[in-house]
Amino acid sequence: MPPVAILGVVGAVALVGVLAFVFLVPGGGPQATPGASEEAEARATPSASAAAASGEASGAIPSTGPSGGPSSEPSAPPQRSGLVVFSAELDEDADLWTWDPATDTVAPLLRASGNQRDPAWAPDGSAVVYRDGPGLQMITVDGDPYDPPDFTHHAQDRHPAWSPDGATVVFATDRRPFTSLDIATRPADDNEAKLTRLTDDPEDDWDPQWSPDSRQIVFVSLRDGRQHLWLMDADGGREREVDLGPGVFDDPMFSPDGEWLAFTRRERNTEKALYVARVDGSELRRLTNSGAREADLAWSPDGSTIAVVRYDEASLIVLVDVASGRDVGSFGVDGAVNRTPDWWWPPS
Repeated sequence: MPPVAILGVVGAVALVGVLAFVFLVPGGGPQATPGASEEAEARATPSASAAAASGEASGAIPSTGPSGGPSSEPSAPPQRSGLVVFSAELDEDADLWTWDPATDTVAPLLRASGNQRDPAWAPDGSAVVYRDGPGLQMITVDGDPYDPPDFTHHAQDRHPAWSPDGATVVFATDRRPFTSLDIATRPADDNEAKLTRLTDDPEDDWDPQWSPDSRQIVFVSLRDGRQHLWLMDADGGREREVDLGPGVFDDPMFSPDGEWLAFTRRERNTEKALYVARVDGSELRRLTNSGAREADLAWSPDGSTIAVVRYDEASLIVLVDVASGRDVGSFGVDGAVNRTPDWWWPPS
């Protein structure tokens, strides 16, 4: 099935145009079972072998002033700008959709047979890189194929993220000669360039995400038999574990100001919940206590809100206020299992 173009145009913001959408959230269809064909939990990797010890650290997050990081006071409603791309699985097919915060509308970006997953915006909002059966693909914001659309040619490639400077795409792969999941990069404008391998560990590394200044990458690793978060320089140097205490950690994401990490944490006999901490692991704080499994994160442009997938009966993407931990909204395709949001915003 050919891609479906996004309809309408919203006004320019900082010289970058975004599209508004007039389709309503589609209704009907069978209710998908939360977790069915779920890759967000395993992330196409082995489960963590060691159970996390019980007990959790906590601490209030002090205000960071105007920088856009978390605040100790309840924040305003989510900044109504930018555009969120996400994957929605319905009837065993996963398509790409967008949500416009300004109008609270959901519209299709790419509807095709198979599974389109793990979408990530180009920093200028002009294109999306995503995972499909043949490998990592690209599509324009208008729903047209990118030139060239085929970015990596390997089905083993996953979890792409576009660098904030627009130069590079980072992703996880276990293609040959890799013997486990490792992190690699390729120039965003060259689908034939040789990969630059950033990690080379016998244990799996996955879900890489850039810092806002493009200088660091946070990722998940099973090193030492524990599923924890690690940091490295953008060239793969200075690998170091983020000291977050006991638990099973996943889904890391830098805050827009680069001072914080959001992630999910699972302890013994609990589901994954949403947490935040300083990049050095200090001031760990739990944000949600829904009782449902949560995964896949995206910060709002102003840093006040985090979009997180919640695998309850609705399987929607929930908006959580960072300061208070309160739910302040949700979005998604009705009846589908919604996953992997990525929030683009106009450059300042």
